[in-house]
Amino acid sequence: MASATVDIEICKKVEKKYRHDEKDSLSVIYARALEDSVRDVVLTAKDYKDIADEIERNRKQREHKRNNAK
Repeated sequence: MASATVDIEICKKVEKKYRHDEKDSLSVIYARALEDSVRDVVLTAKDYKDIADEIERNRKQREHKRNNAK
């Protein structure tokens, strides 16, 4: 999961292009846009290792926050 600050103009363009139905949520719209933009991108073994490492760091951070909140 990631978050970012994006100019409103860009958001409007993405929503206009990728909203297929008036009931589409923003999550669905932005997922479509991102998936479309990377359709032909191939990740390397190192990329997948980096992803796994980041997921593990995030898991440890969540666990640490949970343990310290008690």
